[in-house]
Amino acid sequence: MHNATLTVESSGRIPDDVPAPRSPAVTAAESMMDAALAVSPAGLLHARATAPSLLLEERDPRRFVITTAWHEYSGDLSQGLVLQALRGAEGAPGSPICHSGNMLECHHRGRALSLDVEANIVDFGIRRLPGRVVLFHESRFSRPEGLAGRLRPFARLRYEYAISADNPVLQLTVTLTAEPGRRLVAPRITTALDALSPAGARTAIRRLIAWGPAGKAASQPAGQTGAVMLHEGPARHLMLPEEPRYGGAAQACHLRLGDGHLLASVKGTPQADGMLHWMVLRYACPTLPRGGSMTIREERLRLDEADIDPMPDAMEQAIGSAVSVAIEASQDAAWDAGGTSPERRPAPGRIAFRSPHVTTGETAALRANIKLLGSALAQSRLAARAATEAPIGPQAIGLASRACCQADIEGDWLHYWCRVLGTEPHYHRKLWEDCTVPQMLWEAGMLEPGMRGLGFAVGREDLPALFASRGVEVLATDLDGTDSRATAWTETGQHADRLESLHRPRLLPEEGFRRRVRFRPVDMSAIPEDLLQGEFDFVWSVCALEHLGSLEAGEAFIRTAMRCLRPGGIAVHTTEYNLNPTGPTIEAGPTVLYQRRHLEGLGERLAASGHEMLPLRDPTGDQQLFDQLVDLPPYTQQGGPADAPHLRLVLGGHIVTSAAIVIRAGGKA
Repeated sequence: MHNATLTVESSGRIPDDVPAPRSPAVTAAESMMDAALAVSPAGLLHARATAPSLLLEERDPRRFVITTAWHEYSGDLSQGLVLQALRGAEGAPGSPICHSGNMLECHHRGRALSLDVEANIVDFGIRRLPGRVVLFHESRFSRPEGLAGRLRPFARLRYEYAISADNPVLQLTVTLTAEPGRRLVAPRITTALDALSPAGARTAIRRLIAWGPAGKAASQPAGQTGAVMLHEGPARHLMLPEEPRYGGAAQACHLRLGDGHLLASVKGTPQADGMLHWMVLRYACPTLPRGGSMTIREERLRLDEADIDPMPDAMEQAIGSAVSVAIEASQDAAWDAGGTSPERRPAPGRIAFRSPHVTTGETAALRANIKLLGSALAQSRLAARAATEAPIGPQAIGLASRACCQADIEGDWLHYWCRVLGTEPHYHRKLWEDCTVPQMLWEAGMLEPGMRGLGFAVGREDLPALFASRGVEVLATDLDGTDSRATAWTETGQHADRLESLHRPRLLPEEGFRRRVRFRPVDMSAIPEDLLQGEFDFVWSVCALEHLGSLEAGEAFIRTAMRCLRPGGIAVHTTEYNLNPTGPTIEAGPTVLYQRRHLEGLGERLAASGHEMLPLRDPTGDQQLFDQLVDLPPYTQQGGPADAPHLRLVLGGHIVTSAAIVIRAGGKA
């Protein structure tokens, strides 16, 4: 029997809209927007744009309706039906796609089983959480056993769909659990997309683009019938271009696979006209032990008026653009010269997706103007600072974990390391990371002749050569170039596969470099035992641990890497840092975002193992101009203004910066 669960307010009215969590103020950006609008040809008055919100319009899980700035979700969770439609210019939904049609395949007690998920649903509902809602349905599978043929459950399968107020991404989490005493052999669970090219829809899907171990591949089931193989084997990203049938803008559906290494195949069913109607992803593992579980995570993004850029990076860029457009076009942005027009105001709790006055093109121009203003301000401040000569020696600032901030970029200590590295100071968090790692190691007394350092995922960093120039013996490591996970880094020039790629002649001669630096392929998730013998004085990584698949995987790396250090040794790791301390974050996927609570919890667990994580210095209480300015696409590498401040940015709908974690190994030095 179905058991409906609804964990929202049970009053006799529809619950209030779910607000997006408050983010750090972006006063500088708001002031620039006001200034840009004030001098615009229309002479518009500007109401401060509010954050996007989420409205639960119909709370019955059998006929739920949920709207965000980007999508309308509807369906019947008792049937596992979740429909997602893009909202049009006036907020009206377009043709939906369907996130259903799922199966469980496995061998249980010697018998091959193929079971329908939707036909076995026993529990379903809607959970309301801060800034988001989670839809779920759970199926239980049973088989007759014994002489009496009594039904006994052997597995449970739960699908969760997380919808956020401030992010257009639909987060799908699927968990298969074997019942105690029940073992599943060769289980395969599916995620699916249905109703992809309905008749009458303005777009249709005819091909799949996949990024797997062999790189990018496209498949198109033209002239084929029945289930067609679209992709076989692991993949990290899938994209379905939605091509316009009658002219107009294209759409796109991205799938970022957090557990793509478990992907076995992607199959699709074409219609008579060759367009895809249904697509199913099969994930597999060899065996699920008694009481064990496997979890699959996907991030799905469907956007209208999309630039069909066939690259995984397009998803991240689209998220940032969609969030900023929704904020700028939110509910109070409709203003007349003489005041607010009541008939044009959205109903309470709703969002007008587009402003009647500020068009998408104007929004892009305003964003570009703001970035140009920010770039000019940054160059002006740095030009004034350039009159002061960089110090000839390193400057102490105190050994501590810390978050990126404007004061650091303008500090003498960072300008010293810029001079050493041969680069000009600029307001960019990646420059801050490259300077913070050697600064912390210098303060800890690690950059001395004879010290031994171990670097993880070094890519094309200057740091191995820099440390060697100080007399340090360095072992630089990166993922094996034949590993499929290295493909993305190789394509973007961020992967090291040989020693020569790390030599920097301006830092030290080749002879000294080869004498002091070695290179070795190492997987951060499986550090070889011979490196875990406590023989290194320091370890480091730059912007790497957040790409291991989950928050837990990144922490596991940090804790394991402590075994590489002698007592009193130092670890310095930089990572992405979500500035919202308590709200939602990205917990799994290609890039995860740590919050203060995660780092504090890590510190407690390290302390229990005898190590000391130095307290995090967070500059939020003393912010300057560029600490409040949040950068948005297009970034410099995408054609945006050069030198635009980039200390804060939007990543997956969250405002982030960089943080450095400093840990001292337990025991006496």
